[in-house]
Amino acid sequence: MTDTSTTWADKTADFALRKAKEICLKASIDPDQYEDDLTTFVIEEMRLAISDMAHDKIHGGPAMAYALNQPFYQEIYISDGSRRAAERLISQVQQQQRA
Repeated sequence: MTDTSTTWADKTADFALRKAKEICLKASIDPDQYEDDLTTFVIEEMRLAISDMAHDKIHGGPAMAYALNQPFYQEIYISDGSRRAAERLISQVQQQQRA
């Protein structure tokens, strides 16, 4: 029997890291060169995204609680976290290039 929480966590982590890498590549930054930093940023931003989902699920009423059980809506939060992680890496790389 498969542990669904592990499966969800693995899929979410893969999705988040893949999205962040795509954004970095669009900004002409090689994500593999900064893999450790990007991974750290993705982990931090995923914690915030999951926290935001939990908060919205609790305080958003029954419709929001139902919606946040759907993968489509979860992906919105995860994609936003991925974007923030990529933006943090891009900002860090730009600051290093200026120094």
